[in-house]
Formats: sequence, structure tokens, C-alpha cells
Amino acid sequence: MKKIYLLLFLMATLTVYSQNWAPINTTEKFCYSTDDTLDIINNVLWVDSIEQNGSNQVFHFNKIAKAVANQDFNYLFHEPQFLLDDAMIQENGEWVFMDTFFTPLDTLETFSLFPLAALNDSWVYSEGVDAQVTNLSVMDVLGETDSVKTITLSDNSEILLSKNHGLINWRNQYQLVGIEGRDLGVLVPNFDDMYANISAGDVVCYSINSWIADETVTGFNTSERYDIESVDRYNDSLVIHAFVRSNTEYFWKNNAQETSKGMQDLVFYRNRYTDVYPNDTIYIGWTEYYNYSEGIAISKLAHYKWGGLKKTQETYVSDFPNTNLFTSCEGMYSFELCETNETMLMKQSTKYGFWEYENAGFEWGGGRTLEGVIDDGDTLGTIFPIDMFVGSTQLNTQSNWLVYPNPAHDHIILTSSKTGNMTAQLYNCSGILVKEVNIQKSEDEISIPIATLSSGVYLIKLIQNQQTEVLKFMKE
Repeated sequence: MKKIYLLLFLMATLTVYSQNWAPINTTEKFCYSTDDTLDIINNVLWVDSIEQNGSNQVFHFNKIAKAVANQDFNYLFHEPQFLLDDAMIQENGEWVFMDTFFTPLDTLETFSLFPLAALNDSWVYSEGVDAQVTNLSVMDVLGETDSVKTITLSDNSEILLSKNHGLINWRNQYQLVGIEGRDLGVLVPNFDDMYANISAGDVVCYSINSWIADETVTGFNTSERYDIESVDRYNDSLVIHAFVRSNTEYFWKNNAQETSKGMQDLVFYRNRYTDVYPNDTIYIGWTEYYNYSEGIAISKLAHYKWGGLKKTQETYVSDFPNTNLFTSCEGMYSFELCETNETMLMKQSTKYGFWEYENAGFEWGGGRTLEGVIDDGDTLGTIFPIDMFVGSTQLNTQSNWLVYPNPAHDHIILTSSKTGNMTAQLYNCSGILVKEVNIQKSEDEISIPIATLSSGVYLIKLIQNQQTEVLKFMKE
């Protein structure tokens, strides 16, 4: 009886993962590379919707961003995949791939595959190009043995199609390197991967610089050292408790030195940046940070200097308020990024977490660079010595705020000896801002109503004079 159950289980597993020579299935995401080393993912392909067209099924593929030819900083977005926009699966087994979104119908681009074709079968691949199955073999595909067909085209390119893993090589350009859903091969790092290595006892060091050439004409260089004491992991967020040392040297008009040290809670959330795919586009509203109109971020992957992959969002914002970044340009494509005068690059270390960034404008700029880590006892890069964080001014950032009652039901009370205007932001453990209160603090205690919040753990982010502190409480 146990053997029968095992056989049924294996058959069910094969049914879920088997492609039966289909170039792509509807349940998984396929990671492709055009990089020579084949460990940088350039593109992820998946079916984002299915349509029934008479007796035929139509698979609609996810759209991607592509660079404008001969322009380094402009992109087109929501462009067709290398397999075009759609695939129509016909009753005779033919897969017709079509570019239907941008291209006028009289110049519709198509090509055809017959996945079930036998050895030596041939057909018309596209206008002026023929296809033929020239070889059947067994290969190792992402660590699994699979049957593979070689389809040779009359333009001397080849397509490799496997029975259980779909398209593994397309025209000597795109190579399959991973499949999400089966955890095979090289996959796109997500939030969990980015912070997997952070643990108690680690040390992280940054260099930060910033300058502005307005009427103040000032700038600063900062060295920061984070000694991790503990890490609290939640489903969609991470709270890192660290002793933070900072040394800042100002230059130009304000030549001064400032040091600080104390415990801080660093909060990181799963969001649209951490889980985005290569060449995906993200719409961004920068109005909460800058007086700019909406922008667009395009995700990239690159080698990280200490191993693994690094995600980068190439973010484009317009130069003036209330202007439309997505200006229509002349030509076939109406969503070309025509004029982008300011760029912000946000770089995420996928192995050690924490944000790095570079940004620059007409009269301002700056960056944050990860200089070194001590990871599980191993030292990589440069670690700042503790004795460098001694300067002319000592500021203790140890929080003297108190939140009570905890757990709370109808309201919480914040108490501190600090005075002055500040902002209190309440986040749930998924990183969603659920309440924001502007505080005119003249008394020692501030009451914040929370009766409408759902039960659970919340973080309070207190912002005053560009300094931030984080507290935690539970809502009953």
C-alpha cells in the first residue's frame, strides 16, 4: 500500500512540474541570462494572464523595460519580451508568438514553434526563416535530467526546447538559468535573501557623503559603524537592534566635527523594491520626499563586490515640479522617456542587507557606500575602529522615550523630556503606514488614539530635526 501511495505522489508531482514540451507553463517564472557567465539574470518571463480565443488559448506575457537605442540614460518601458507579447496555442499544437501591443497590425511580428514536432520535421518559423528539429538528446538542465530537442533555424541560430523545463536556449541569446516555483538554478534575490546573513555579533560599516551648492554651500562626510546586538524577524519586516557609532566632518562654510553613539532600532520592510524583478518598472511618487512629479525605477542585477548579486533601481525623476516624466515622443512608441534631468540610483546589497545609494542633481549630490562587514566572524572590506568615533561633540542617541501602556487598547502615551515639534508614524509589521500624527510637544506626555487599529505589533517612528527613533508596542 505504501508503494501505491508513493507512486501516486510521484505521478502528482510530475503532473505539476511537467511541461510536456511546452515552451513555458502558466505556474512558474523563468529566469534567463544573456551574460557570458550565465549567473546574472537579465530577464524573468512568466504568463501574467490567459485568454480563450475560440478554440485557442492565448498566454499574455509580462512586460519589461528596454533601453532606447544609442541613449545611455533613457528607457522604453512595458515592452514585449524576447518571446514577444503573446503566445497563441492552437489545436494542431502550433505555438504562434505575436507582438501585438505596440506594433501596427499591418507589420505584426510573429514566429511559430511546434513543440511536439518529431526529429527532422520542419515548418516555417517566420517570414523568410524555416525551422527543423535536427537533434534529440538527454541533457542536464538545472541539475535535473531532461529530454531536449534542438531546433535549427535557416539563419544559423538554434532553439533548445526541453520536455520538463521549457525553452532552455533561445536563438543563442537567452539561456535559462533558473525557475522560480521549483527553486532551481539562479533565482532573483528577494527580501528574505537580502537580510538572511544579518545576525547578532555582525558589524557593518558605511561611508556617507553629501553636498549642496545653494546659498548654504555645505557638505559632509560621515563614517558609521553598526554593531548588531539582536535581530527580530517577522513575515514582512525586520528589526535590527544595533549600537551605532557615527562621526561626521562638515566642510565648506561649516567646518565642524560631530560624533554620536547609542542604541538604535533599524527597521526594514518587504516592499516593491525588495521583490522586484530585473527589467521590471516601478512607478514612484517622490512627493513625500521631494517636490517632484512621479518617476520610474527600472530594476537591474549586477555582481556584488563580496559575492552574490546586487539589485539596483535606476530611478528617473523629472527636474521640475508638476511636469510629466512620461512625455510622448515622436516615433512608434508613445511612452519613451524623453527628458530626465535628474537620476537617483538605489543599490541594495543582497547578501548583507542595508541600503546603499548614489544621487546627484544640478546643485546637490551624495552617496552611501558599504565599506566593510564582519559576517559570522569573517571580515570583508574595511572595518572602522571604535576609537575613530571620538570628536569634539558627544551626542547620545540612546532613546529616552517611553511608550505605555504596552500592550495597549484604546490609546498609547508617549513620554519624554524632549520638546519641540515632531512627527510620529505608526507602522504595522508589514511595513504599512497606518497612522501619522504631527506633535506640537509642550508637555511631557502625548496621547495617541489607536482604537481603530487592528490587533498586533506596531512600530512607532519618531522624527524630529531629521533624527529618527523607533519604539515598539502591541495593540490588543
